[in-house]
Amino acid sequence: MRWRNGTLLGLAIVLAACHPTAAERNTVRRWLLCEECSEGELDAVVALGDRVTGELGTALQGPPASGRENVRNQAIAMLRRSPNVSMSSQQQYVNRFVANYVATYQSRSAVALGQIGTPKAHAILLQALQSDTAYRDDVLQALGAAAGLSLSRFAGDSQSAPLDSFVLVKPTVLVRDSTTGQPLGNVLVVFRVDSGGGRVVDSVQRTSPNGLASVRWRLGATDSINVLRAVAAGRLVRFHAAGHGFTPRIVFTTQPSNGRINQPIVPTVRVAVLDPWGRQDSTFSGSALVSVPGTAFSLAQPIVAGQAGIPGLILNFTGTGFRFRVTAIGATPALSEPFDVTP
Repeated sequence: MRWRNGTLLGLAIVLAACHPTAAERNTVRRWLLCEECSEGELDAVVALGDRVTGELGTALQGPPASGRENVRNQAIAMLRRSPNVSMSSQQQYVNRFVANYVATYQSRSAVALGQIGTPKAHAILLQALQSDTAYRDDVLQALGAAAGLSLSRFAGDSQSAPLDSFVLVKPTVLVRDSTTGQPLGNVLVVFRVDSGGGRVVDSVQRTSPNGLASVRWRLGATDSINVLRAVAAGRLVRFHAAGHGFTPRIVFTTQPSNGRINQPIVPTVRVAVLDPWGRQDSTFSGSALVSVPGTAFSLAQPIVAGQAGIPGLILNFTGTGFRFRVTAIGATPALSEPFDVTP
């Protein structure tokens, strides 16, 4: 009997730890409903820890129907003082008033769970992020901040493509739990074109089980830098791509360093010829003409299989801010980064 009584006592303690008291529920409610909240109200909830994580998890789903109805009635009562407002405008106002109330309630739940920070609270936040259909963008942002969501570029940045064409590598983001580093699946990611006039196909994606989400990106029709943004739970990253015509273009793969008069520039300056997608054009051969604008310097160097090294660059003048210009028939010229020549 003693063992049985001890077991019952232990069970009662466990049950008491799992279910908050009426006073503890009121502490949570004061934080969720406060109009001008003080730090003490949040601190009081956080101090309760896992005793109220279940209560806060329920609050993430929004206030009870009775609370929404009370707020709706408050909004209607305020509108009665403005009889000249149209019925449609009144309805919009009431809906917005209730939606803001719900969003504030949910956001404060997320903030409290994030401050509690226990594994149980963290798990509730992650589950909410992955089942996000009930949340507004600002609530998702609060969830992401509280849960420590991490968004980063995984693949597809700094590409090139012909004008009005798709980039070769789909822009891809990685969503992770920044606390554990583990990838998060089923998180909503929205891709939008920032500039360049391009477009994306199926711009709203959810992350795969390995935390990845990608999109097909078509660049604009003008020769400019294209920018794409990806947003997940208030986190944002950007991808960049350059649109080009179909003419091969020359790029410096090794830029010139500063040098001294009558001494070769080291390391050897190198150039490559790229196709519109930024790949080395191994079919391109010809002669590269190297010059320094504003001076009489020039030399020729063969381009073989789309690349050329330019050794023996010896300049017999001094100054600052010089650049090498490389041209070749059938390719867009390139201008190097500036360099100096000292005595």
